[in-house]
Amino acid sequence: MVMETLQIRLTKRLVEELDKLVKEGFYSNKSEAVRDAVRRLVLEHELGELGEALGEEGDEGTGGESLLGALKKIKGIRDYCY
Repeated sequence: MVMETLQIRLTKRLVEELDKLVKEGFYSNKSEAVRDAVRRLVLEHELGELGEALGEEGDEGTGGESLLGALKKIKGIRDYCY
């Protein structure tokens, strides 16, 4: 997978927390920790939108998204993020 470089600015405290996560072995480096955080943010956002779509009208066929459609979308999001 080709990755792009992105320059970000973080507070000293956030950098220290990233260093701590790496030191404790949760991530191999700070870049991986940031990538994981962004993946989780994207997934959380998409799941929230799905929840809203499923809950708007209730049952399938009344305007809300079907459960099967929602599950397929979740799989697509997961594949996209990872």
